[in-house]
Amino acid sequence: DFTANAFSPNGDGINETFKIEDNHILSLNIEIYNRWGNLVFTSQERDFEWDGTNQSSGQDCPQGNYIYRYELVSFDGTFVKDQKSIVLLR
Repeated sequence: DFTANAFSPNGDGINETFKIEDNHILSLNIEIYNRWGNLVFTSQERDFEWDGTNQSSGQDCPQGNYIYRYELVSFDGTFVKDQKSIVLLR
């Protein structure tokens, strides 16, 4: 699998959204939090894409580090629960 550690939703058409690219995911639950621990995005879609906006307000999230927590099940039944960081660049 390949998951970038940064993305830049700036309209240049390159690395515009954050997503988990893995063809082995059967199900996924992901939550993205800002540095104050506030939830800014959540999805249960395995092909989600986060565009750097706050899901509830629609406003652009500021540049900085975000934590994403996820739980996934792969097609072979493997369960993974983890958290990592992503950098949003403006």
